[in-house]
Amino acid sequence: MKKSFIILRIIAVLFIGSLIILLLYQKSQNSFLTDIENCNDAASEIRFSCYRAMMEKYYAGNPEELSELLRSDTKLSFESTFAKGDSVTYAIFGTNCHTFYHAVGDFIAIHVKNKSVAENLSYGSNICTSGYMMGLYKRTAIISKFSEEIMSEFFEDCGQFGTHQCAHEIGHILHDKYTYSILKILDNLTERKYGLKPIEDYKYITLAEQDLNAPFEDCRNLVPEEEYSYCYTGIGHNLFLFAEFSSEGFKSVFDECENKTYEQNKEDCYAFIIYRIGINEAAPRILSNKIPEGLKVCADAISRSQDPNLKKHCYLGIGGGIGLYVDSEFAGFKIDDNTKKDAIKRLNQLIAYCKQVDDDQIDNCIAGLFGTPFKKYYQNLKVNNERAEKVLKEINKDFQVVG
Repeated sequence: MKKSFIILRIIAVLFIGSLIILLLYQKSQNSFLTDIENCNDAASEIRFSCYRAMMEKYYAGNPEELSELLRSDTKLSFESTFAKGDSVTYAIFGTNCHTFYHAVGDFIAIHVKNKSVAENLSYGSNICTSGYMMGLYKRTAIISKFSEEIMSEFFEDCGQFGTHQCAHEIGHILHDKYTYSILKILDNLTERKYGLKPIEDYKYITLAEQDLNAPFEDCRNLVPEEEYSYCYTGIGHNLFLFAEFSSEGFKSVFDECENKTYEQNKEDCYAFIIYRIGINEAAPRILSNKIPEGLKVCADAISRSQDPNLKKHCYLGIGGGIGLYVDSEFAGFKIDDNTKKDAIKRLNQLIAYCKQVDDDQIDNCIAGLFGTPFKKYYQNLKVNNERAEKVLKEINKDFQVVG
């Protein structure tokens, strides 16, 4: 009898112990998710740093646990909050959702070093415009000191993350390599704001003299010809990132395009920085119903380039930036018979934003929409918008808005 009682006590203690561990684990999860939601409200330029700091706080000793959390349904409880609020602002790499997964990829690259790049890709998914892959690749490149061997594997390893998205990130990395890595700015910001120091002495600058032509040339070496333009979008996006931290703003990068590129690269340099301005600067204003402000962003960019033929790139970007927001806005939103009507209404509202831009650019804006996850929802829900249907028939079916 006494022996049975002891056994029962042991079982009870083990049960209570397990329950306490489970409750502590759930509390830790909930605290992490709450802190990530708070990061969404931080200034746009520090959201990446905030996400990274929270990952270090909760998961530095167990990156696999973070990966598992983000594969579970728990992720829906905070991904849906990436889109909350009446005023839309994008974080440093794009939407909050995209930037968050950038931070996850960065975190895994730092903490899981005993595996190949292809194996590390399996820790994440292609949700939110393949942000995980992009963050992983960016940090891996600088850890390897831009190893040609590793960088030559990036495109082949991409798999589920998509060739266009992959080519885009390779463009980012090439601009880092031949100028200096944007991670230098972001790591300094993360340390200053959150006390999180880089775990090693990265070589952020690899060349004695910056070369803005080399990224364009290397795009043509590292990706197939049909992916050149997507690689160039990565260069343009990186230029955009540096402009975000420059006291001269976009003037500095337009000057770089003018003075530091060969003639054959100049138009691409202008075009893809303007495209990114449309995505990250003009589109969030339009989503916040600040239509004149959004249109002025494009007008100013075209004026700086002094090339009116590049106007379409800004409006493709506006459509793309509006459409990428669907990644965040529809995350955690279950579409069924009860919610289908509201979803269709929202998609038509997004098309209506494009109808408020310059008349000659409406179709470019809608084409940008169809280069994003917006297209999937539009077709699956059988939305039938007359102007959108016309554009859908005319655009390149393979077109994708990246990064």
